[in-house]
Amino acid sequence: MPDSVYSFVLGYIWGCSSSNSILFHQHRYISSNVCVSPYRRQYLGRPRFHTSRVTVPQRYIFRFHLTANFCSLIENKTLLENIERWGFQSPLPIQSSAIPYIKRGLDVTLGSHTGSGKTLAFLLPILEGINVQHKQPQVFIIEPTRELCVQIAKVCESLASNMGIRSISLIGGANIQRQIDSLKERQPHIVLGTPGRLYELLIERHILNATQVSIVVIDEVDHCLDMPSNGEKLEALLQRCASRKQTIFCSATCSSQCVVEASKRYQNNAVVLGSEWTPHGVPQNIHHFMITTSKHKHLEAIRSILFAHPLPSAVIIFVNDQHRAGVIASKLQEFKLKVTYMQGNQTKMERAKVLKDFRQLKYPILVCTEVLARGMDFPFVSHVIQLELPTDAQHYLHRAGRCGRAGVTGFCFSIVSPEYQFVMRKFSKALNITIHSVEIRNNKIFSKGREWVFETSNLLPPNEVHRDKSLPRIPEMEAQLDQWIKELEDAETWEDVENIDMDDEYLDGVSDGEESKTVIVEPSNVPMEVSSNKKPTRNVQTQNNNGKKHQQLDKKKRITAIARQQGWVGNRE
Repeated sequence: MPDSVYSFVLGYIWGCSSSNSILFHQHRYISSNVCVSPYRRQYLGRPRFHTSRVTVPQRYIFRFHLTANFCSLIENKTLLENIERWGFQSPLPIQSSAIPYIKRGLDVTLGSHTGSGKTLAFLLPILEGINVQHKQPQVFIIEPTRELCVQIAKVCESLASNMGIRSISLIGGANIQRQIDSLKERQPHIVLGTPGRLYELLIERHILNATQVSIVVIDEVDHCLDMPSNGEKLEALLQRCASRKQTIFCSATCSSQCVVEASKRYQNNAVVLGSEWTPHGVPQNIHHFMITTSKHKHLEAIRSILFAHPLPSAVIIFVNDQHRAGVIASKLQEFKLKVTYMQGNQTKMERAKVLKDFRQLKYPILVCTEVLARGMDFPFVSHVIQLELPTDAQHYLHRAGRCGRAGVTGFCFSIVSPEYQFVMRKFSKALNITIHSVEIRNNKIFSKGREWVFETSNLLPPNEVHRDKSLPRIPEMEAQLDQWIKELEDAETWEDVENIDMDDEYLDGVSDGEESKTVIVEPSNVPMEVSSNKKPTRNVQTQNNNGKKHQQLDKKKRITAIARQQGWVGNRE
């Protein structure tokens, strides 16, 4: 009997007898080492065999044990203490299923959804298997972006504390001579880096020694392969590693054609693991909403989202053009919002500072491009807003995955013009998710005329996104202004105007911006008109910094002008 058939039969028996197990959807090609049991313990069809690889129809489900704690997966006591110090009490499903295969030295592709714990799934068995006596690199971890590489390096360093394991991060944009000096001094066991910098140090300068590298991890593999010239660089890196090496791929979109082809080329009968409840890589704890409005009202839609219930803890706003990120951030800052931005042409230090401020919630609103759409772990982010739509469904999936990490409730809002609604329908169909068309009224989300009610158990605590906490919420301010304007319109005499109760905190709170200043003239110096037929008016003199313009405004326009300048309301005539 062929080994693949024998493994399939044993897997069926093992799966039927399992009492403590969890279901996972798998991709088509499965290693002969995988234990298999058909759905509902029924034989659903005769599988086809190709040499040592089993081709199983999509309707098959694979059963893996779900362990209650890390002790049954990890034996190193120091590593277990570091895991406990991090606050992890029990492994997530992808970790329970992946760690045993990685420890056995099998090639693995981790294809579970965003925020499911793929990083620890490959880091923990790697750290446990490091031989600290060897002074040559034993593991390569390849990341597509600098920020993601730095993030994984920090996690690796924390988990390897007191284990004698040394790691180093080699990223583009940093001083390469310092990195060369660190390589010679530290003699790391684990090397993390971006494809370009690893290629430069290994292939071009011959600084790195990869002959002892037995494990290669390519994180966000589809993104690495999609980047220009990365395919050739990755192939050159893999060829320089040990001939018998273990290759691990990670991505929430491992079903893409480029990943399938790369798995056939670089992996040997890879085990493909993915979550049963997210066959398309989209976690169910993220709510997907679409707000349809004209283009000139997109910023107003962002403000309504920020003050709608549930209030956000932190927000990421995605745009497509890197030059637009700074522009959008500046416009939001005019609304007194605590916002920062990141774009591709910023320096390494600038981007590091932006991420530090964002993680510390100094600026809980971050405007960025696709540079942060992949792999970045922000467990404090509750809202993702797509001001500009992504190019395809896979990019939508990764953007949405920046919120709702580790099972908490997340909200993904897409602001679209009416002519682009068909794009959202395509995304919904491709990802097999429901994107609800909603509108926001009075700080509440309504879908099809009904208020949307959320479970409060898994919501992140809200943070203040407005720079001035003393200011009332925008809807309250708009209601107050509407009341004043209505009373002014109904006034018959000047005494009626004087009796209107207007708070000076609102009228005198003129913006400190440099573009213009509003000078409010004292009542005794303001000419007044009172007649039985005309409403009384009070003039206000507005001066620009350049002194070019003087404009007379009545009291009604004075209120609305100051309101617009403060960013409380939109352009109101």
